[in-house]
Amino acid sequence: MSKLHDDARWLVDRITAGDAAIKALSKPQLGTSSIETGSIEEYDVEGTLMSVTGQQFDGTHGTVTVAGPIPPEPAPPSLTVGTGQVEVRWSGKFLDEATSPMDFSHVSVHVSELEVFTPDNDTQRATITGESGDLATVLLDSGEWYFLLVAVSKAGKWSDPSETVLAEVADVLSPDAILDELINIDEKFTDVDRTLAEVQISVDGKTSIHNSIEDAPAGEFAEGDHWQKWTTLDVGGKLLASWRYTAGAWVAESMDPTYLPKIDIGAGTFGQLVGGRLVAGTITAPLLETKLVLTTDIIAGNPAGTHAKMNASGFRALASTDGNAPTEVIRMGTDTDDYFGVVNAGGKLVASITSGGDFSGQSGDFANDISIAGTSILETIAALPKGLAAWASRATNSLYWAGTAAQPYLHLQFDAEPGRAYMVQTNPISIDSDTANVEAVVYLQYEEDGSPATNSSPVIARGTSAQASASTRRTPVVINRLITPPPGPVSLLISYGTISTGRAKIVATPAGQSVVMTVTDIGASPPMTGEIRNGTSDAATGGTGGGSTAPPPTPVKNYDKTWSATGMRSFIGSGAVYDYNPQYMYSGQSPAGYGDLSSMAIFPNLTGELSGATITAMWVYVYYDFWYQGSGGAAYIGFHGQTGLTGSRPAKTYSHALSANWPRAAGRWVPINSSTFAGWKAGTHRGITLGGSGGGYERYGYAHDARIRIKYTK
Repeated sequence: MSKLHDDARWLVDRITAGDAAIKALSKPQLGTSSIETGSIEEYDVEGTLMSVTGQQFDGTHGTVTVAGPIPPEPAPPSLTVGTGQVEVRWSGKFLDEATSPMDFSHVSVHVSELEVFTPDNDTQRATITGESGDLATVLLDSGEWYFLLVAVSKAGKWSDPSETVLAEVADVLSPDAILDELINIDEKFTDVDRTLAEVQISVDGKTSIHNSIEDAPAGEFAEGDHWQKWTTLDVGGKLLASWRYTAGAWVAESMDPTYLPKIDIGAGTFGQLVGGRLVAGTITAPLLETKLVLTTDIIAGNPAGTHAKMNASGFRALASTDGNAPTEVIRMGTDTDDYFGVVNAGGKLVASITSGGDFSGQSGDFANDISIAGTSILETIAALPKGLAAWASRATNSLYWAGTAAQPYLHLQFDAEPGRAYMVQTNPISIDSDTANVEAVVYLQYEEDGSPATNSSPVIARGTSAQASASTRRTPVVINRLITPPPGPVSLLISYGTISTGRAKIVATPAGQSVVMTVTDIGASPPMTGEIRNGTSDAATGGTGGGSTAPPPTPVKNYDKTWSATGMRSFIGSGAVYDYNPQYMYSGQSPAGYGDLSSMAIFPNLTGELSGATITAMWVYVYYDFWYQGSGGAAYIGFHGQTGLTGSRPAKTYSHALSANWPRAAGRWVPINSSTFAGWKAGTHRGITLGGSGGGYERYGYAHDARIRIKYTK
């Protein structure tokens, strides 16, 4: 029995060892293996040799792919054509966005004069080896050539050819052709030199005419020879002087005055004509330098029809249509009011400007801005409401019941503009609860830092839906909330829940109960001026009595006030008073030689009015009646600290606010930098100055009607 037991144990051990050997043989065997003077061949499932690793047939070593799939078709090439050559570029991409195969080798460039051809070794002109795309240059004769690309794998498999691309190659000049052209140019210059050097022979062959850009020189010449001096010997040169060689010397030639009247000059160019009277039918000249004194009218056109007329009293333009009597459309002069009208081809007046400054027309397009009474219309429009800025809607019920932890329902984000006020509103929102007497609530939650609002964001508005009993309907909730956010993204979220017990959800069905949230731009946002009010004690529990009414606080209001100047004075460049036209404020470099003019305007004392105020905006207004340049000028506006007019130019407490391109006969409200507001409150600044900024005549002008406008909260 013992022997039988030992034999059984021996048999079990043998079976266990055999099983371990079989498992070892079934595992990969090359983890720590090596080969010597040999190779490892890889075959696919069909028994086809795919690659050889180790020693190759030519004695080299490595891994060589001998078979594999056909590469994908490459994208067509892009071509840059030069003289006798084409630069071929492959983008590195394949058709239908196929990926580059692991056994990719290169892309071959094939060229043919045939539009349709089969690429082979004869048509291959270059290769591009960069897997991410590259370029190759192909040298070609002139003519039309067609290009395509073929992708090649490491196993030598060729892809389908890409689409063909046409290039037209220009011919390259041969060295012989370039040399021939240089010889022709040299011969042409030789002919020109020979022509200029030749002496013109007169008809009898005895005298010569010499052309030069120099005066006649000393020396021996033939009797009767002529020397002509020109501005240039090129085509278009002008004759300056002429000499005749007589008795061994050059004698200048001239034309006798008695002969000049007999010459009929059809056309000519003259440096200067001097005489007492010029009689001519017509005169054409780019420039007439003269003093023209009118004794009668100058009329251009038909006096009985459309014409222009100028005389000592001014200029007028008259238009006639369909043979009717001419109508005055332009009138400018000294003895009457000016007028400017525009008439269309049908004789209808479509626009006009009167001497009173009134303008009328059919329509207008303005590239920049329009000012009304000195105020930019853009500023006026900017303060108006802009209407609906954003909105959102949901027509489905809440997916989930919510308790005291709110659930999100409808989100809306918009970009707020600087200084704007917005009204956030909803239509009546229906809400339901799972039991009676649940205090259901709708929240409006808010973020202004760029992050989306969530049910943990600040609550800026809420509405409670009440239900008196299980048999009565709930009251809907409406949200109305003013917001004045900083510029940038604003995120709004409608959420819902309950105040204490029970659960609630928003009901947006059936049709007609959709929840709509709107954000409306209601205009510019002024500073908040309300006051918080409280009583003095609690009321009695019975509902009567209570503390006395607390005294009302000083009201806070927003103000927008304007003050006119009470006096003005101008000064010359040295600082002394400029008494000419004291009703105007002068500025800029004086054309009359008084230097850099400046002026001051004084105003009522504003320190009391502005005490305790917060200035939010300030403007200065003047009406410039005149600028030295017709296109307008540049106004430099500064401040002074004087309470009255001074006998010399006052020191400036601020300089300068610049307003450029100011037209003639126009007023402007110029905005003032907020850094000066504290100075107006403290009395450092009390009035305005114009000019005194240097510069040239572009800053010379005079103005009146100085005013100050201040917006403040107090």
